[in-house]
Amino acid sequence: MYTLPEIRAHAAARDADIHGVFEERAWLLEPGDRYTLSGCGEAHHVVAASRHRYDSHIDLVVYLTGEDRVTDARVHRDRLLGIQRPFADGNATALPAPQREA
Repeated sequence: MYTLPEIRAHAAARDADIHGVFEERAWLLEPGDRYTLSGCGEAHHVVAASRHRYDSHIDLVVYLTGEDRVTDARVHRDRLLGIQRPFADGNATALPAPQREA
């Protein structure tokens, strides 16, 4: 379980480690990522993300640095986001899309 001070420190440490920046669908979000929505200048730090295979939305727990609070968010899984991810090797290549069952 995370506390606000732990999340705050984690988000501050991640700001210095961001290497990969790319646009991709919301289903690709992972804990530790930072993303922005069009029309919103504030970065959202992903604390946790749901992985329900057949849902049309992804449920997130995010930390908002500007408001210094943790909240939940629901984003359509196919929504295009600006994702920032700390890659160890500096590579900004997105992961392949998951295969859906027919």
